[in-house]
Amino acid sequence: MTAAILQFPQVGPFVVSVERERDSEAWLAVCREHGWLHSSNDDAFEAAQEIAAGFGVAMKCLGKTIHIPTEGAKAMTQQQFDNRNTGALFKVDEKESEKHPDYRGTIDVDGRPHWLAAWLKTSKKGVKYLSLSITPKDNIDRTKPKSAAAAELNDFIPF
Repeated sequence: MTAAILQFPQVGPFVVSVERERDSEAWLAVCREHGWLHSSNDDAFEAAQEIAAGFGVAMKCLGKTIHIPTEGAKAMTQQQFDNRNTGALFKVDEKESEKHPDYRGTIDVDGRPHWLAAWLKTSKKGVKYLSLSITPKDNIDRTKPKSAAAAELNDFIPF
């Protein structure tokens, strides 16, 4: 189904819903006192999403409320949350060896994504600190073969 999403004027708080037509196999996309009949739940759900996005209101399907962001809200969200020069670390629950990091994550540095790793360490004075390592995501180490078989296939000939 191809359709354009139009921003309709906000009239008041309401919800767009998907409902089963009584005594029928059909489904309805319902907005206020209007309903659109569809042959399947998927078609009705898709129509209800488009209607809800157009009005900038929530959608209710099978008793659950789903908030559908409008294009304007998406653009505002992207402007409000600029992820440049930010990152996040997550605790590694099952380390394969003691040399593996205690925390892993990603960080953006000047618009370029990087891998971030952190080890929880203790100084000689007993102060705990994090030791960090940062690696560009596009940095592929081509000097190390992946396995012994790959090392045998290295047919580098210096001229």
